[in-house]
Amino acid sequence: MDLNEVVSGLQIQLITYLDAITKQDNFEPAGILYLGLVDHIVQEKKNLSEQEIQQKIRKNFKMQGLILADVTVVKMMDNQLEQGDSDVVPAGLVKDGSLSKKSNVASKEEFEILQKSVQNKIKEISSEILKGNIAIKPYSHQTRTGCDYCKYKAICMFNPNMKGNEYDYIKHKKNEEIWNDITK
Repeated sequence: MDLNEVVSGLQIQLITYLDAITKQDNFEPAGILYLGLVDHIVQEKKNLSEQEIQQKIRKNFKMQGLILADVTVVKMMDNQLEQGDSDVVPAGLVKDGSLSKKSNVASKEEFEILQKSVQNKIKEISSEILKGNIAIKPYSHQTRTGCDYCKYKAICMFNPNMKGNEYDYIKHKKNEEIWNDITK
């Protein structure tokens, strides 16, 4: 999960769902995960055993998102995980049994901060819509833009080379910078 896209309002669906369920039923988050349903083809130059093929397929279907920074929770999500990276969730364990630095995890407090940040972003977006601000200003983040897969290009006619047409550039920040920004 790219926190840059969360705080900019591009990737707020899972956190919005999490926010709704934790308020309604007083649950504590264990994670927000999604699974891409793209059918991957395993291609190799050498012959693979059935087990190797299954392992490659599992890696292609690894869930993405954010998990509670709790080893017990991670092990419940991947009951085969003892050490190394999980084939199921975006987390891993090091030799001493703690979470690896590559793990995509957040504390309970960080989940609450993200929920509040998304609530504020939704209010901000709603306020802009109510003010009548419907300017065409697609996002641009790293190598992607909101126009990449848009079916309405012919209608919209957005062209960054035309005067008055500009992208909403999302500055890429490291996760530590994002956490510092949203906890202020």
